[in-house]
Amino acid sequence: MLRIENTSDVPVRIPADGRLLRFEMTASQGGAKKCAPPAGLVPSGFDAKRELFLRPGEVYEEQIDPRMYCFGETTDLLRPGTKLTPTFGFSSSWGAPQEPFAAEPADPHEPYASLKLVKGPSFVLPAVPAPPPPAPPASSAPPSLSEAGSGITPAQPAAPAQPAAPAQPAAPAAGPSDDDTTAAAAPIAPPVIDKAAGQLDIYVSRFVDAPAPRDIVVTIRAKNEGHRKLAAVLRSRMLHFRVEEVGPDNRTLRSTSCLHQNGAHGVATEMVSVVKPGKEEKITVSIPEICPLGTFTKPGLYRITPELDTTQEGEVLKHTPWLGKALARQSSLVRVATAKGSYYYASPRTGPITLPPNTALVAADPPKK
Repeated sequence: MLRIENTSDVPVRIPADGRLLRFEMTASQGGAKKCAPPAGLVPSGFDAKRELFLRPGEVYEEQIDPRMYCFGETTDLLRPGTKLTPTFGFSSSWGAPQEPFAAEPADPHEPYASLKLVKGPSFVLPAVPAPPPPAPPASSAPPSLSEAGSGITPAQPAAPAQPAAPAQPAAPAAGPSDDDTTAAAAPIAPPVIDKAAGQLDIYVSRFVDAPAPRDIVVTIRAKNEGHRKLAAVLRSRMLHFRVEEVGPDNRTLRSTSCLHQNGAHGVATEMVSVVKPGKEEKITVSIPEICPLGTFTKPGLYRITPELDTTQEGEVLKHTPWLGKALARQSSLVRVATAKGSYYYASPRTGPITLPPNTALVAADPPKK
């Protein structure tokens, strides 16, 4: 959570923009690192739409996703014990400070200096709390004190006697029937599972840093995780993708399905790949070419999950191809620096210094249609 608090006694003008935040990271393993948004995402000047005046005692809070800043190899260093030192604002320049400023008094005649950079206090990422123990099973009402002290189990009241049912006449003994031969049929044996057969699993790179939506290119690795070789026809048209816009709290804000036209096609023999156990085939796909318009409307974080579907007709050649579906073992986190839309869905607003913790003062969800 980004929190900017006006501790002075005069109104202060700030850019309420989390893109101006960056971190100095010090990890126990990995040394010192710098965490910052991609250059194309950081505004070069003061965005008038993000202008905000904080009165004395007012604060601005914005929920952030640390993966927007610590992306790629530094994401794995976001663990307990890592020290982060935040800095907010614009790059400093030589000589007298000039606009844009990260904090400046609303009245230039006030005896306060304008700041291009504001450095926050360092903090250490805490340990993840352990999950609460499971609740004990519900039990019956406890015995009374006298019963508990004597060690005697209280007797249960006897159930009321039920009236005896009238006697029924005995049925005549049944003789052998023709249906008895079908009742003794042998049970059906379960099918044998071939655990050594070839099996395709697909993998995708964990991180993709894209300057713009047109630059989102992922490489899919289809690996034979079985114990025998298999024949497969692997083409980009067999790949489908689910694209999710990720909010600051890792919630899915929007989800889009990107589907290829995976119809029946004639395939030449030389297009069939024989994949040995432990070997893999690679497929490179440009995501914007198969996703509908409006999938990547704004810069930020997106989660892409691929699925391979080879269950189609028209590909039976001298090889028997592997037919099935495979969902990627992990998703790919994509960071888009620039897009047609704005990074924010709404304008910022201020709040009192007594604002409850973790109260976002900027809308993170897309407007409802």
